[in-house]
Amino acid sequence: MKAVATNTVQNQQAPGVPAPEGHFPGSAITLQKQNMNTLIGNATVDTLKVGRLKNITLWIIQTLVAAAFILAGCATFYGHPEMAVASTKIAGSIEIATAVMILIPRTAFVGALSIIFIVAVAALANWTLFHISPVVPIILGVLSAAILWGRRSPEKARDSVNGHSAASRRSRYEDTRE
Repeated sequence: MKAVATNTVQNQQAPGVPAPEGHFPGSAITLQKQNMNTLIGNATVDTLKVGRLKNITLWIIQTLVAAAFILAGCATFYGHPEMAVASTKIAGSIEIATAVMILIPRTAFVGALSIIFIVAVAALANWTLFHISPVVPIILGVLSAAILWGRRSPEKARDSVNGHSAASRRSRYEDTRE
């Protein structure tokens, strides 16, 4: 971080060029503003890098979860002949549809929410009915929860970072209207 200059330099303005109102070139106020702009500029670049990294990570997770659900949906839909029951076909279609939803940016949030519901039911069925390990559905649920968290609306994301809830935002808005 750069140190802010505190000593002022008297008018070193070029001849014929007016100084900005209230500021003299080389003054402490001007140097503070320049340093602040530098700090804000660096913070913006860092924020953009983090946002881009988050977006790339979310797309990788979305692709992996979608691939797992497309494979599971196809296995369910085109499974063994004895699995050719209408409910199995419907379940396979729903799995494939949610996999496609998670890959479309507008529907990624709803797709992730749907997948969380599906894997919760699958984990419960694996554990209680089939007596097999529910680890795979739980892992898919955790990855879908990460997608759900990352793809929430920007307004909610900004408020959660700033520590504001929707109620406090409304009260601040009502205070400014009065």
